[in-house]
Amino acid sequence: MAYIESFKNQNWLIPQSINDMIPKDHICFFVEEFVESLNFSGFDMIYEGAGHPSYHPRIIMKIIIQGMLSKERSSRRLASACRENFVFMYLAEKVQPNFRTIARFRKNNSSFVKEAFKETVELASENN
Repeated sequence: MAYIESFKNQNWLIPQSINDMIPKDHICFFVEEFVESLNFSGFDMIYEGAGHPSYHPRIIMKIIIQGMLSKERSSRRLASACRENFVFMYLAEKVQPNFRTIARFRKNNSSFVKEAFKETVELASENN
């Protein structure tokens, strides 16, 4: 029997931009555009700049909303996706927040997250 030959040690010639790895009509581009349109000015008062720099809330929101649309709500799996999945890498702008950061953001900003997701679903249904 003949098997397909594999090349696990072959070097990759990956495109220079990560969004070249994602289909042009993927929903992540809608998620990015939507989250970029949200007002995050209220977060500037919360994160005053003391201590270690925070991830920008828009990045965490992109991860959470894409996770909801992908039916993935586990903070651990979302954190893992930011390291392993091109869509999440793109939305996370190549940063890799850990699961505690994602869970804490979701817990501390639950009303903002729920409202944003509700708007996302409404906009998506209008566009289809």
